Amino acid sequence: MVTLVGFIAYENTPVPESPQSGRSYAAILDEHTTSTSYIVHPYVGYVIDYKDGYSNKYGFLGPDPIAHRSPDKVIVGIFGGSVAGEYYGIEKDELTKALQALPAFKNKKIEVYITALAGYKQPQQFMALNYILTLGGQFDIVINIDGFNEVVLPYVENLPNQISGFFPRSWNFFSRQTLGLDSMLVSASIEQHKINIAKLQSFFSSPFLTFLGPIRDYFLSEESYQMREDEEKLAALLNSEPKEYRTTGPGNTATDTEGFGKNMVGMWKESSIQMSKLASANGALYLHFLQPNQYVAGSKPLSEKEKRIAFNNNQPYKKAVELFYPELIKEGSDLVKAGVNFTDLTSIFKNNADTFYIDDCCHFNQAGNSILNQKIVQTIAEKYVQPISISR
Repeated sequence: MVTLVGFIAYENTPVPESPQSGRSYAAILDEHTTSTSYIVHPYVGYVIDYKDGYSNKYGFLGPDPIAHRSPDKVIVGIFGGSVAGEYYGIEKDELTKALQALPAFKNKKIEVYITALAGYKQPQQFMALNYILTLGGQFDIVINIDGFNEVVLPYVENLPNQISGFFPRSWNFFSRQTLGLDSMLVSASIEQHKINIAKLQSFFSSPFLTFLGPIRDYFLSEESYQMREDEEKLAALLNSEPKEYRTTGPGNTATDTEGFGKNMVGMWKESSIQMSKLASANGALYLHFLQPNQYVAGSKPLSEKEKRIAFNNNQPYKKAVELFYPELIKEGSDLVKAGVNFTDLTSIFKNNADTFYIDDCCHFNQAGNSILNQKIVQTIAEKYVQPISISR
């Protein structure tokens, strides 16, 4: 056995097709997902390794999220996974401008912070909000964009590996104090692919090299393909190694598809209710948005390009979306009845055949994020009232 001295996040990060088609999470946020290590965190599962220089000292992107209210500003927090992260990366400035144009925020400074990271799923958003508030942070508006990770990742990754569906993504890796030699070697190979991808993205970022786009795409695709092969190999190796309680957790009370799905949806629903209560108790408006996905039946007429790059019948995520999104939508209605400001965005692209999805997972381009932003701003305008003053 080899002592594990660092943690490496591995996940299928979308690679941008071209500068015009929309940027990936990595491209938007300093290529952090493909070039940066994640490390285990005692409260939120994992964060970005601060020493890599891509995060603030709390392990999140952007400025330190510990902000304090004042009469002349509005503090907005973005929570969720990679879709929420891309929304922040693409639309932060537009969100700021749109909010400043609203009468409620006239002549006020808008500050937007993010705790969303790729792969985050409830209760990580709830725990992140708890953590920031406990450290003294304050919010006027809490925006949570989620749903996909909560049902897809546990079904595709946790359940087959006998790990509690409530535990974070890649917990089979993060929770281990030691790795077998083979696993360590494959981990090192994944890290090297991340470094190679970051170098390629940096090299071809020059506007003078735009004409070399096809060459860039070829090498990025090759590196991404090889990295994903290593990720699958590592997952198999980890599954073959002994698991202790710190990895498996209490197990899954239901292992059949229907029962497991209901448990995951139940966690998603209860986490949102608790986030709403926590935000309200701290004088903040909580807004919950169920993110759209191309595999939700009838949710969007796919463009020819989307049919090629964003719809894959062999993508394991597709089955999970088809199985569990109807339950998310149903329980979303119950969230509204419970007093949560919940908005179902699964039909936001329903009558639009333009290209929005940029991969066969769940992410969208700038045009798609712009539509998302319009709906979020509209919801804020409808729901926002002056926050309650909370004494400290």
